[in-house]
Amino acid sequence: MKTLLRIAFCSLLVSSLHAQVYHYASLWVQDPQTSRMDGGTLEDATLVADPHGSYSVNDLYLTFSARGTSFLPNDTVEVQLRFDLPAGSSITDLWLWFGTDTLRAIMADRSVARATYENIVKRVRRDPALLTKEYGDTYSLLIFPLRCDETRKVKIRYMAPLAGTADGATMELPVWILHASKNQLAEFPVVVHRGTLWTNPGIVEISNITFSRLFDSSYDQAEIPGNSFSTLGNLSLRLSGPWLNGTLFVERFHDGTGGAYRISMNPAKLLSLPLHRNILFLIDFDSTTVYASRASRLLRITELKGALMANRMEQDSFAVIFSAKNQPHRISSSWLKLDSANIHSFLGASFDPWTVLDTVDLPGLLFDGIRFLKENGNNGHIVLFASSTGLRDFVKANTLLDSLARTMNSATEVHIVDDNYYHYGYNAGGKYYYGNGYFYSQLAGQTRGSFTFCGYQAEGALSSKIRDLRGRFEFFDLVASPASGFSFAHVNSGFESGTFSVLRSITSTGLYQGDFPLRVDFGGMYRGQFYFQQNDIENSSAYQSDSTLKTTWAGSLISTYPEYGGDDDTRRMVAALSVEHRVLSYLTAFIALEPGQELCDTCVGPVDWRGWGDIIIGAAEETTVPTSYKVLQAYPNPFNPTTTIRVQLPRGAKPDQSSLVIYDILGQEVRKFDVTRLSDRESFEFVWDSRTDDGRPAASGIYFVVLTTPQGRTSLKLVLLK
Repeated sequence: MKTLLRIAFCSLLVSSLHAQVYHYASLWVQDPQTSRMDGGTLEDATLVADPHGSYSVNDLYLTFSARGTSFLPNDTVEVQLRFDLPAGSSITDLWLWFGTDTLRAIMADRSVARATYENIVKRVRRDPALLTKEYGDTYSLLIFPLRCDETRKVKIRYMAPLAGTADGATMELPVWILHASKNQLAEFPVVVHRGTLWTNPGIVEISNITFSRLFDSSYDQAEIPGNSFSTLGNLSLRLSGPWLNGTLFVERFHDGTGGAYRISMNPAKLLSLPLHRNILFLIDFDSTTVYASRASRLLRITELKGALMANRMEQDSFAVIFSAKNQPHRISSSWLKLDSANIHSFLGASFDPWTVLDTVDLPGLLFDGIRFLKENGNNGHIVLFASSTGLRDFVKANTLLDSLARTMNSATEVHIVDDNYYHYGYNAGGKYYYGNGYFYSQLAGQTRGSFTFCGYQAEGALSSKIRDLRGRFEFFDLVASPASGFSFAHVNSGFESGTFSVLRSITSTGLYQGDFPLRVDFGGMYRGQFYFQQNDIENSSAYQSDSTLKTTWAGSLISTYPEYGGDDDTRRMVAALSVEHRVLSYLTAFIALEPGQELCDTCVGPVDWRGWGDIIIGAAEETTVPTSYKVLQAYPNPFNPTTTIRVQLPRGAKPDQSSLVIYDILGQEVRKFDVTRLSDRESFEFVWDSRTDDGRPAASGIYFVVLTTPQGRTSLKLVLLK
């Protein structure tokens, strides 16, 4: 078994594309001097998770190689990894291995970091790594150089939300990144820090994988076999913890006069909504009609188990009927309690997937489902997960609809997921349908159900149907405020629009001034009735978090701003938040540099595809800064409202050939100083009162003071905090 210290990943990721549950990863290796590219390999991968309150701080270790590529052993190539992370995640750090040393990345303006990286790759042939956020939750990691007979290793730290479940929480494991490897990994170690809040780690989709103590440390480890995560699609880490019994979970970080808070809850449980359901799952599958990556009976059953585990409620009952040869296959003759024990018992290792599915008798499956309901109280609802295409004929479809209407209970809802891919299009009544689309639309309509077609991506759709069956909150809102003070800058997750599934766990993160108790009021409409609850959370009842909670707030706030557009003040604020809390944004980047390298503020990079100027401080070309630039200093820094800038000219420089200018993060001139008294023999101090040349107060954010002389340019970053 690997030790915690041996958390290495080898090899370059291969050029492949994986899309599971709308996740993406691809890996290439390329000679940066040419257009020649090839696939790479992940030799090893490890995830170390440190669950905090309602989120986890994760370290993803990756080692890349060019094994099996067409390059020669002594060739040097660039690693190009593009990937996404679970929704709501934020990258907060990057480390690059340089021999036996570990280089922690610095955070810089995106354009300056990219220009620095490109300048090194093209000219110096030294060792940088660049990590940027591209769009949505997608990121780009570039590493140079990789000798084709060696490996390069990195560690990416990111914060991911924990999703509340009936007895704890789950977190997606980023196995889609591993799927991009040309050569399959033998195993994927997952290490979890053991604490008092979250316990009993496990893998949702693989019940027989157990975590064991890692020597005498406070870490538990499990190794997921490569053939498991390569065939089962996405995997999730399961934890037992404070969402048990529907508690209202509040965490806070107090840093003097205020701090940050985060509220996590499942409103339906807290409000005791009448959610009991008997749910009958009818599972149909035809491997010839689905997208190639989905042509697996095992995947079908895994998706069902995952949806049941993620959406189970103690008072619910369920049953499953599979399409099968000769006649449909029932896993039980009566309703089962919807708990993890029954899910694993009836759909676990003892269940033989080869006895069911890959057949085409949708009418027989539907009528057997109706018979099951009648045999067991006739008070359940149906979720149909199908890929059949045999009901494209209108006459045949309408005949079956009439028979179903006469046979089934009028109170039974039917919610449908259709993942047929090789469909046939046709027009009916002025509307275009695919596959069994006409039949499904009519059936969902006459039973007050719902219908979703997802031929390319069906992952997650089954869970969505279970949520549809439960109903939705309308006009929901949550208000939180400390008894002595006020809250502000809150970011809601899960109920941004005011309407959401009643099964969803939600969070609200914000800042506050004052102190607890925290008054939390929340409520909304459900099926025509208003539900409301008021809670006072004492300090002793809140989970005492650390400064990472404020980082989580910053990441949540940054994610609400678009990747392009926005006014200058907004972009300055986002950049300042990104730098202050070390959270990657569209405006910033992590760049790891070999010892002796420096960030090149004056390098000129290309214009960003979003239309942003890809340079904060422009220059005609890169210049070498003489060692006589000893004094370009500012104190205090960060500052509010004034800072003192100390400057001395390099030897031989004259004041009339020099300038001292402050620029904002967009490269716009903010303040220009009179340098006529500067000298190369002594330093001179300037006081900046955080005002522009026309006397207006400058906004909070990042600025650069730039000294320009005939010998070159040098700059210093200033941070104005108000």
